[in-house]
Amino acid sequence: MNWKSDAERKEIQFPTTKDFERGTRNENKAMSVLVETSKGELVIDLFATESPIASMNFLKLCKLKQYNDCKFFSVQKDFAVQTGDPSNTGEGGKSIYSFLSRDETEEKDENEHFGRFFKDEITVDKEQNIRLKHDHIGTVSCANFGREDTNQSQFLITTRDSVPDLDGKHTIFGRVMEGLDVLQRINEAYCDENGRPWQNIRIKRTTVLDDPFEDPEGMPKAPDESPLVDRSVQRRECSRSAVGQSWPEQWPCSWWNRSEGSLLEGYLHAKPPP
Repeated sequence: MNWKSDAERKEIQFPTTKDFERGTRNENKAMSVLVETSKGELVIDLFATESPIASMNFLKLCKLKQYNDCKFFSVQKDFAVQTGDPSNTGEGGKSIYSFLSRDETEEKDENEHFGRFFKDEITVDKEQNIRLKHDHIGTVSCANFGREDTNQSQFLITTRDSVPDLDGKHTIFGRVMEGLDVLQRINEAYCDENGRPWQNIRIKRTTVLDDPFEDPEGMPKAPDESPLVDRSVQRRECSRSAVGQSWPEQWPCSWWNRSEGSLLEGYLHAKPPP
């Protein structure tokens, strides 16, 4: 593994088996989450047995409402869509393990960490073949920063049946079981040259349907409401670099209705900026 600097390496703190044991799992229950987006609803079933750390990370972040209001900030058509960054930049996000408090008087285990990232869970069989692959549309996996073991809150959802380029590089922890038509609508969004949708497509809220994990020790109490985000004025910033591309006659947009507390969607009929 190549690291850019010692400081970058120290930033990564990994949960261990001891960290994971802070939450116990009921093997007889499934794990699924309802993700309500501005395009419709997705139901994601999680692979708790194959990827327990990533599954618990996703589910507990949902419980803390960390995904509410996150944008789908990257849409690579017929490849994958990406979300889960509260900063909506693609550079933010942190794991559930960074939220866990600990008693500083406890004897510290040198292998026990609380930090932004957690390790990959990519397993192979006896023939060294990867067990879980991106071979179904709607496969959900951890987004990372192009390096091993940099999983946090961001995640990818594939939008075609086979994406082998992601195999062995991203920890798979679930699959969209309901709402593939919604996923297709996100996949078809108009985007700029960097794959950022012109229309704000957001996760409105997440609802945990089945939770086989107990809350890990030190996890904060789930909030009653989502973090407040002020969108009283929302404008579409059009890049001058996009001039010259083909523009649709009706430009999709969305804005926040402050009085009703809801996201409205519509179309702009104005010409693109000069």
